[in-house]
Amino acid sequence: MRLVLAAVLCLFAWSALADCADGPVDCAHGAVGTQGHCWDAKAFACKPCGKKKCPKIPTDAFAFPDAYMATAACPQLVSGKRADHCSGPDNLYKPLFVAACDQHDYCYHGRDEKTCNEQIKENILITCDDYYVGAVNEAQRFACRKMGDVYKIAVEVGGHEGWVADQAWAQKECHPFLENADAMLSGLPSLVHTQTRTYAFKALQYVRLTGRRVDDGYPKMIEEEWPGLLAALGESGVPADHIDAAANFGKDYYFFSGKRFARWNIEKDKVGKSGPLTAEPFNLKPPFSEKIDVAVEWGSAVQVPLMNLPPFDRVYFFNTQADTYLRFDVSSMSVDKNYPRAIKKGWAGLVVGSAAAKMGPDAVFVSGGTFSKWDITDDDLKKGFPKTIVEGW
Repeated sequence: MRLVLAAVLCLFAWSALADCADGPVDCAHGAVGTQGHCWDAKAFACKPCGKKKCPKIPTDAFAFPDAYMATAACPQLVSGKRADHCSGPDNLYKPLFVAACDQHDYCYHGRDEKTCNEQIKENILITCDDYYVGAVNEAQRFACRKMGDVYKIAVEVGGHEGWVADQAWAQKECHPFLENADAMLSGLPSLVHTQTRTYAFKALQYVRLTGRRVDDGYPKMIEEEWPGLLAALGESGVPADHIDAAANFGKDYYFFSGKRFARWNIEKDKVGKSGPLTAEPFNLKPPFSEKIDVAVEWGSAVQVPLMNLPPFDRVYFFNTQADTYLRFDVSSMSVDKNYPRAIKKGWAGLVVGSAAAKMGPDAVFVSGGTFSKWDITDDDLKKGFPKTIVEGW
């Protein structure tokens, strides 16, 4: 009986010794990870036998997701290698901060300088917390987080010229068709494309945007995708060399250049009636019969699929030289009563600019390198506008 009891006790003791806990292991950049241990009967001790478990260096974006949305709206940022990782002297933690530094570089192309500099510190703090986990890494985590302040100060002191250069690059490369666009046009969402589609025209070319991003394969020649349109807008047999304004009238798009208009049938996808602005269906008088600088759709823009319901009930025409605008009723195809009116009285604070289109719940007006959003529901300029296209688009 004593022998059996002794054997049982020995078995329990053996099991306890053989149940080895994971042990610490040195990892890159001063971190401490873990490694599995197994019982070594010969050595009568636990020894390392499993794979090392070390933290992974973060490679994703972290804080301020809107700060580098330009990477989605402008793929050239990535293809053009506009991020150069972390500059400055080497240190223990520098390889950990590559993602944070790259996002700071992208941010410089699309947001204000202060936000970007705050972003790099926040991203470094998140990186340190994710990499140096647990009490065993507390000292390294503390030292790593201190580097957030160091990097933030470094970009505040020496990053301004880089921010100016990156903003200029993005202005030129990312949004050339939005800056000083001749005209914009709101396309209708469909069963396939639920996001707003917008067209921007400049000289003889155009781009299509889905949401805020220019679709692949653009710019294209207007004549290539809209055959006969420029000819219909031209005079004396000479095609127009640009489009002044455009608007979505529900069943048709209408384009304007100089004193002329041209209708584009959406269903048939072809050019239709064209003529002078003094003729049907517009019957406009000066200064609008001479030129429509900007046109913008108005209304809910909610179209019931498979039902032929016009999404826009009004279109606004602007003549910026005369500082006047009028409202055009889409259903009756006539100018509403008591128009035209002064732009400054009806659109307080708005810079009308060169082009406009309805995008989502707002009307977006582009003027040079800036744009403004007009809240259609509240009938007022949204706070914080105008913004630069580089920063806010």
